Amino acid sequence: MSDPSKMVSVCKTETFSTVHHVNIVGYSLANDFGDTSIKAGKFNLAGHTWALCYRPNVVIYDNYRIKTEFITFSLVLVTQPKVPMAVSFELSLLNQDGKSSPDATKSLKRIFKEKDSDGFTFSNFMETSKLLASEYLKNDSLLVQCSLQVKKPSCTEKTMKIVVPPPEMNQHFGWLFGSKGADVTFHYS
Repeated sequence: MSDPSKMVSVCKTETFSTVHHVNIVGYSLANDFGDTSIKAGKFNLAGHTWALCYRPNVVIYDNYRIKTEFITFSLVLVTQPKVPMAVSFELSLLNQDGKSSPDATKSLKRIFKEKDSDGFTFSNFMETSKLLASEYLKNDSLLVQCSLQVKKPSCTEKTMKIVVPPPEMNQHFGWLFGSKGADVTFHYS
C-alpha cells in the first residue's frame, strides 16, 4: 500500500521597492552624445536587473527644422521575468537640497509578462532649455531619483505525507476483553 499524500499550493503576491539615485556629472559633455542612449546605472530588484538610461539631447523636428530639444530617460528591464509583474516607476530630478517638484517628476505603470524585457521611456522628459535654466542642473551635475516598485506572484507547492498509524485493533479488543465495567460484554461460543 502506498503512503497517502496531499499537495498544498501557496500563492501570494510579494512587493519589492527601491529608490536608486544617479548623479550625472559633466552633463554638458554628455550633450555631445546627442540622441545616443547612455547607461547611467544598473541595480537589482525582485530578482531582476534594471538599467537607467538617458539621452541628453533628443531633437524634435518640424518640417526639417529643429522644433525643440529634450532630455529623455528610460528604465530597461535587463533580465526576462518568469512570472508577470506589475511595475510602478517614478523618475524625479532633484535640486541640490534633494527636493523635487511636480514639473520635474513623471511616473508610469506597466505589466511585464513572461519573457518580456522591454522597459519604460519618458520621451520628452524636460525641454533642454528649461533644464539648463532650472535649479536641477547645478555645477554641470544632474541628480536623478528613480523609485521602483515591483509586485509579482510567488507560488510554491509542497507534497505533504499523511502518516497513518499502524493498526492496533487487536490490542484494543484485548483491552476490552480484560476490562471490567465495559459497556459491551463478549461471550464466546
